[in-house]
Amino acid sequence: MKISGFIACTAICLSLFIGVPGLMAADEKDVCKGIDVGYIAKHMPLPQFNIEATKGVRGLCEVVINVEGELLPLYAQKDKELLIAGDMFHNKTHVTRDTLDNLQAGVFRKAISDINDVVAFFYKPKEISSFVYLFTDPDCAYCDQAKEPLKKWADENKVEVRVILFPLPMHPGAKAKAVAAVCSKMTYEAYLGNKYATDGCSAGEEKISKALILGQGLGVAGTPTFVGPTGKTAVGFDPEELKGIL
Repeated sequence: MKISGFIACTAICLSLFIGVPGLMAADEKDVCKGIDVGYIAKHMPLPQFNIEATKGVRGLCEVVINVEGELLPLYAQKDKELLIAGDMFHNKTHVTRDTLDNLQAGVFRKAISDINDVVAFFYKPKEISSFVYLFTDPDCAYCDQAKEPLKKWADENKVEVRVILFPLPMHPGAKAKAVAAVCSKMTYEAYLGNKYATDGCSAGEEKISKALILGQGLGVAGTPTFVGPTGKTAVGFDPEELKGIL
């Protein structure tokens, strides 16, 4: 279950919520008192989850929970019996982002050796000053469109691209392609040309299975997803956003 698909309220809801009279009166130090697993479960139907962080933000309690490897921000006010899921924005600033980035960076640091173990192949420009991990699906149209622009961007910015094959359930043939790519020691040039082998192997099966588990643990829900050296993520190919995660 991907929780992002479950959330009905978005930042628009939060903008309305924080504008309601009386919602800003609570002391920042006390707003999280009583906001625990039981309180959240009472208001929101969720599978098993853990609370990763809480803090007072603009009179509300910001709670980040971990549901099946996905970090989900919630905002609560106990005396109003209110709980809203989604990101908070104030004056065009993403209030939730710092908390999520810090938590994600911690998860990333713990998993760094495992991440390197599931890299299938690399793109290495002539000069390298940084790197990103790319989670990609062999049958993802958006990934396909990003291949050449990503190579150009990597050359211009001296960034090594470490490719992790992450076949999505919506593409039935993607896993077999990913496994065969690992078994054939696919290169980035072959990836550019969609030149996938057809023969699988146990080592390929193992690497792709590990990549799927690892990606889910890092909150990867779609492709292409990029993870920078500190664990910051960017979904989709956007040159400026990619610079921001280096």
